[in-house]
Amino acid sequence: MLQNQSRVTAIMLIVSGYVLKFISYSFLTAVVLIGFTGLVFIYINVVGTDMSVLKYFGFLLPLDANGSGSITEKDIMRVYGVLSMGLFGVSVLWDWLKRWIKRSRAGSEPANADIHVEGEGVQALRRRLPNILKRILISSALITLIYVAVFVVIPSAPMATGENPLMLYPIMIVFLIIALIANVIFIGIDTAANKLINLGLSNFINQ
Repeated sequence: MLQNQSRVTAIMLIVSGYVLKFISYSFLTAVVLIGFTGLVFIYINVVGTDMSVLKYFGFLLPLDANGSGSITEKDIMRVYGVLSMGLFGVSVLWDWLKRWIKRSRAGSEPANADIHVEGEGVQALRRRLPNILKRILISSALITLIYVAVFVVIPSAPMATGENPLMLYPIMIVFLIIALIANVIFIGIDTAANKLINLGLSNFINQ
């Protein structure tokens, strides 16, 4: 009876972890879309307005044969949902692939390879926080670099007659801030989700 309860608890931890992970990837989608917006803005100002490359994303966007089309709020929400599901699915597949590789390597190691040095768990815990900070710093730096490039090309942005391209600076700054905040939230929730999944799998396997 207790064993069954432990398995149920482990399964609940795993399911909760994946629910949290899916939520986290909805924030990652915002980061990806805002980053993509910045890259498109740079492309238009450096290369030109020919965006025929978007025809390859016709399964997401309502584009015609010329690579142009109208985008509504429903289209944006559809793209957001499909992209979130896609990123989440890829992350789950990649996570299970890493677990399989790790198990395969562990199976080929000598029996005494499982011996842990005293204090190793504490050291791993101390390394975890810096790893989270590294993820935040590296990804935030990448987002910032994209928008630094955006700020550089803004003065040459094509605008309607009478409009000042400098008015784009506040808009792009808001985009940057939203992306940075969403990135931190994503990494925080994703880290918590991974902990729940790992704890659940560990408990389930050790039954």
